[in-house]
Formats: sequence, C-alpha cells, structure tokens
Amino acid sequence: MPVCLKLVESSAAKHDIQLASRLTEKTRLNAQSPQCRRFGEQQSMIRDLIPFIKSGKKVPHDLMRRTLIFCTDTLFADDRRAAAREFSPEAADYLPGEALIRFIAMEFQESEYKRIIAERLTFIARLQDLCPAILSLFGQISEDSIRSAIHQVHDCCHDYHYVEASPYASVQRKTIIQDLRSLVSQLEAINLVMERTSSHVGHEYDRHKNSVERVFGDPHHHLRSIETLREELKLLRFSARLTLYKDEIGQDAFYVGDNRARTQIVEWAYRLSLQFGTPEFVTTPGSNFSVLCSLLFELATGIPDESLAGAINRFARSDAKREIDADEIRFRHENSDEGIREYESDNFSAAKASALASSNEMAFWQDTLRSPNWDSFEQTQIRARYLAAKDQFERAMKTNGPHLIWASQMSPSTHKDANERMRKSEANLLASAIELGRAIRERQSTGFRIK
Repeated sequence: MPVCLKLVESSAAKHDIQLASRLTEKTRLNAQSPQCRRFGEQQSMIRDLIPFIKSGKKVPHDLMRRTLIFCTDTLFADDRRAAAREFSPEAADYLPGEALIRFIAMEFQESEYKRIIAERLTFIARLQDLCPAILSLFGQISEDSIRSAIHQVHDCCHDYHYVEASPYASVQRKTIIQDLRSLVSQLEAINLVMERTSSHVGHEYDRHKNSVERVFGDPHHHLRSIETLREELKLLRFSARLTLYKDEIGQDAFYVGDNRARTQIVEWAYRLSLQFGTPEFVTTPGSNFSVLCSLLFELATGIPDESLAGAINRFARSDAKREIDADEIRFRHENSDEGIREYESDNFSAAKASALASSNEMAFWQDTLRSPNWDSFEQTQIRARYLAAKDQFERAMKTNGPHLIWASQMSPSTHKDANERMRKSEANLLASAIELGRAIRERQSTGFRIK
C-alpha cells in the first residue's frame, strides 16, 4: 500500500479530506453513543439469523451478505465502504474489508476486483445454505459467539485456497533459506558499491530527501543521509544472518507453511470445537466433528459430502494438536477463578515474567557471541542486544510496583488521545486514496491509461 501522501491544497483535495473526516467523525460520535445505531443494526442482523440456525433453512442473500460484513469488517470499514460506494455500489457491498482501500485508490484493475466480487458472491451463496448447519453444531451459542464463529469460518475457507496452492513444507523451507542467503550476499555487494559511489550520489540523495519532506512529509526521517542508509542496510544484513543462525541452532526462526489444506480445515474445526465445547473431537467417521469438517470443506470448495477421515487421523497425531492442547490447558487455568486469584495475588508477576524472559535472552546473546562466524560489526550488534536485554532485566528487578494496571484505572484522556490519533490517521489515508482513485479514473476515462 502506498505511503499516505500529504495532499495538495486544491479544492478537490480539501473536499476529500472533509469527506473522510466527516466519515470518521461519524464513526467516532457513534462509538461514543451508549446506544450506537450501527451496533443496534448489527445485533439485529444476528437476531434475524438465529431463526434460520434453529430451523436449518436457507438464509436470505442480503441478510447473509450484511451479516458477513458485520462479522469480518474491522475498525473504520464503514467509512471505507461509504467512500467506495461513490465509485461502485457493487464494490461497496461485496468487496472484503481488506480490499476496499486498494479499490478506492485504484490499485488494481477492474478485472481483479470483479474476480474478487465473483468469489465473494460464490462464498455467500454457499454460506446461505451451510451456515445454519455449521452453527447448529456448536450448540446454544450467544449472539457475540455467532459473530466469532462466522468470522473464523470465513477465515478458514479464505485460507484454504492459499494453503492448497502452496508448495510442500520442505520446498518452502528450502526457498526461504535460499532467499535469506541471497539477501545477505546481495546486501554485501550493495554495501561495497555504495562505499564507492556515495560521494558521487550522496548530495543528490540529500537534496531529494529534503524535497520529499517539504512536499509529502518524511516518514523515514532517520534515513537522513546516504551513510545512514548504508548503516540501515548493514543492520538488515545482520538480521538476515541472525535469522539463518537461529534456524541452524534449532530455534523457530521463521514460519514454514505447508500445503495440507484438508488438515488445516480439521485444525480450524478443532479450534472451534474447543471454543464452544462441542462437537467433541473424535476420529470416528460420521461423528458430529467429522460432519463439521465436511461442511467446512464444502463451504471452501463447493464439494459436498467429502470425508476428511484421513486428515482427521493425521491431525490427531500431529504436533499442532499437541501445541493447541497445551495452550488450551494454560488458557483455561489463566482464566479460571484459581488462575485469576494467583495472578492478582502477586503484584509483581508481570515483572517476574519479564525478568525471566530477559535473563534467557541474555544467555542466548552470550552463547551467540561465542560463535566464530561474526564479523566485527555483527559482534557489536550482538553486544548491543545483550546490553539491551540486561537493561530490561535490571529494570524489571528494580522498578517499584504496582505492576497490575487495569483498563478502568487508565486515564480516559489516554484512550481518547489514542482513538483520536487513529481517527485522524484513517481520515488522511482515506482522503489520499479517494484523491488518487479519482485522478486515475478521470485519466482513464479520457483515454490516458496508467500502468
């Protein structure tokens, strides 16, 4: 996504800023209202959905569309949909929230957003039929839980196709390692070239940075000179080498996915069953858990009555299930009456946890420094990380309490200031997207194509 630009003081730009500000101001005022109109409409949607869950009947299209938007949209999505409606009511109604800014700013071609809308329509049509059956498997759940369930079901089906199209885990790991090594070697070469040419290009680089700052504001003010940029690139090289080192000694240095899309469906089903307490996880074919997996698979692919018995059995023996179970035990204890009492009885529990983490980190950096493979620059960075961890450890051990601070104890002005900063940032981003989108559409309408 492009950096949000400071708009030129034209009448059109002023109008866009005012429009975006009015939209986000309306969101702010609604959020302050004890009976927010949108919240009431949203809750009404969920209540309207409940009879269909109970009866198992097909959900009407518009109710399913609006419910999906309510369950998956994030903060400020209402404003973005209102802005998108100026260019296309269809896009405003059917694009997923994460695609709205890109559509407004005309960052992708019409064919791409038409494809996204077509996929969304297909998903909504399947959800109309399958949503009641899926949600009924979770028993008697609250309105808030329905929203959570639909959101997770959507994410499960959205992720399925990306996982299915991914290479094997071994291939992904090999590619990541190759890319990291390539990054290290290319940054070494770039540093040598910059060392030879910085005296020739440095002046023009500085002039350009100053000009950009005057026009747009400078989001990267710390890269003031070309020498500073060189230092940043050296830090990036060190970070890439450190990632490779962590992988070599067996740490989880980076995420490696796989292409076991059916097992991913089972994992989502298992997480949902833990959240709602049903259906029980069993490997028996024809069980309610097996039915849930089949319904999620049908929602993602359109293929009905597919058995995922093999994927269920693989998941039952997997490390992923063991990790989820361990997290669930810890989560249930931390949120139990006993766990909460334990946490609240020790006012320094957070400080102790921080001190332990810092102590472990200090030990890691000491061991890392003993490796003979670091150059002098990298050794300096490792020592700096050790000293930062040591400082964190000492702060945790010496800082006086109390360390437990609840949201109700925080100043209302703190919340207000944070919300206001978010609102202003969103207004600027939206105004910039509106202006850029209008400019591109106007040029295209006159026959001038922007590639």
